[in-house]
Amino acid sequence: MDGGLLTVPESGLLGYVLGPELDPGTGPMAVGHQVWTMGVAMAVGLGLVLWRTRRPWWRVLAWVLPAAVLALAMVDHAGYNAAVQWLDWTEEGSGMPGWIGWLWLRTGRGHAQVTLSVVLLVVCLLVDAYRRHQAGAAGTTVAWAPRVVVPPMGGVPALVRLPVQSLVALAAFSWSDLVLVRSAYGAVGLTRR
Repeated sequence: MDGGLLTVPESGLLGYVLGPELDPGTGPMAVGHQVWTMGVAMAVGLGLVLWRTRRPWWRVLAWVLPAAVLALAMVDHAGYNAAVQWLDWTEEGSGMPGWIGWLWLRTGRGHAQVTLSVVLLVVCLLVDAYRRHQAGAAGTTVAWAPRVVVPPMGGVPALVRLPVQSLVALAAFSWSDLVLVRSAYGAVGLTRR
């Protein structure tokens, strides 16, 4: 951010989206409270899914994931606020715990917010599509929507089978929902486009 304006680094937009800028010359970035609010909400949602597996290690991760994302939100918030006063606060010692400065620097001075949010969103979409597919008829929007066909993949290990089935279900449900929306807004009787 430069005076409230989003600036794209020299690595270009693709470099901006794919990875945090760790260049010491790059200033701090804050995309707004809404991005971290969304990130924490997605982590809590994934935590609920992990908790429902009833497996002890997944239940531990169900608590760790939201706590880690919340900690990152606090670190970015504290780091950005400190950087507004002076950019070298991590080197000079500021009265803040050292791990905050260390983590803020390692996550790209706020530049990891966008990447983390996109990764969490994709994981949430895949988990939702898989769970929606597992719900059978209850997962469909309306009875006449296009059917979602996901290959059973019987002998394939779960580590490969679940992501593939989730991706196929996400694509099929997205298409089905788009057909539904288009049919609703493309109705002849509507007086407006």
